[in-house]
Amino acid sequence: MPPIKKTREISQEPCLMSSMLIKVFTFLNSNFDMWTKDSYGACNKAKETTKITWDVKTTLNIVNSCIEVTEEYIRTGNKSSSCNAIIWNNKMLNGLIGRFCYKITKRVESQQETMEDLMNDDGIENILSTDQVVTETFVSQKDTSFSVKEFNKLYNKKVKNVNHLATKSKEEIEDTRKKQVEEIFQLWSKLEKTIEDESFLEILY
Repeated sequence: MPPIKKTREISQEPCLMSSMLIKVFTFLNSNFDMWTKDSYGACNKAKETTKITWDVKTTLNIVNSCIEVTEEYIRTGNKSSSCNAIIWNNKMLNGLIGRFCYKITKRVESQQETMEDLMNDDGIENILSTDQVVTETFVSQKDTSFSVKEFNKLYNKKVKNVNHLATKSKEEIEDTRKKQVEEIFQLWSKLEKTIEDESFLEILY
């Protein structure tokens, strides 16, 4: 039986913890694009700006824990006890984290729509050209904006579409080849007839 995943515990003096989290999530909500590009760098900037006492790694871990328990609550309605009620008892903090999770969800939906548009409209070349961007986004945001399940879903859908377009392209290439062979044959037939006609005229004259 696989080990049960445990959410990282948030344990510190509640008042101080809430105060620092409010500062961090206020900064992150105002700098969401920075987070999507580099979550570690965003936490580092948040630390520098807000003067919190956590180091960058701790800040990132705590932020991810807050996001994780909030998203679990949104999905299941269950309030995790691992955060010691810090999130649930502070309306301001709860609102900031909820707003941040909403932004993450909307970004995921937007990225999924973009991928679907590329796969449906622009063919293999544009699909493949997004691989690096999607992969980098997944790697930098693997704890938050993309789950493994979501990434696999996008990946499998893209592979399926590439295979479909590849099959379609092969059919188009084969059709084009047949048309070219037919055109060459027709040109050769005309040339052959012209040569025969000229030879016949030479015999007459």
